[in-house]
Amino acid sequence: MLIHKAFIIDDDELSTYLTQHVLEEEKLAGQIDCYLDAEKALQDLMAPTAESLPDLIFLDLNMPYMNGWAFLDALLPYEHNLSPKLKIYILSSSISPVDMAKSEHYKLVAGFLHKPLEPEQINQIKALFQN
Repeated sequence: MLIHKAFIIDDDELSTYLTQHVLEEEKLAGQIDCYLDAEKALQDLMAPTAESLPDLIFLDLNMPYMNGWAFLDALLPYEHNLSPKLKIYILSSSISPVDMAKSEHYKLVAGFLHKPLEPEQINQIKALFQN
């Protein structure tokens, strides 16, 4: 398995279920942890154990309490503590060019994907992790 662990961070339970289902069908990651709350995911990322760290995060933007942008901003001071192979994909229903452009200002963001996640997109991610 190229990817040991992936996080899905999305407050929409149906979207989370569908994303997890596609990831499992495509055998993208050995373990998939789902979070309906970005703050909980952030706490787990900041945990001191290396086995808690994911290689890949799918992040929704529009969530209550802590949205995707706030999550990315909260990670900025800790980027050096995270795995150098960590990639974050924004997975959103937003088609806003402003959101897409804003995502390019974050080093950890590898791409902007539109919901629902498709097998072709997963194949592109697999190729990125093979290189």
